[in-house]
Amino acid sequence: MMINQKHHYVLKASHPSPLSVYHSFFGCRHFSKTNMLLENQGKTPIIWTPKVSSVYSPINLKKIKPEI
Repeated sequence: MMINQKHHYVLKASHPSPLSVYHSFFGCRHFSKTNMLLENQGKTPIIWTPKVSSVYSPINLKKIKPEI
């Protein structure tokens, strides 16, 4: 089946490259719109934030615990 707007939700924005990220990618709210579409269909929304047990600080390269 081909993707079309009669049967699929199509979210459009520019590619998030350094040259075009501010034109329409930032602020397009694709993640929240996707969750809204899922919830409207009675499905579980996606948790987009990755779970990280620890990260390295780029400033001093010490292992730190993130605030979650």
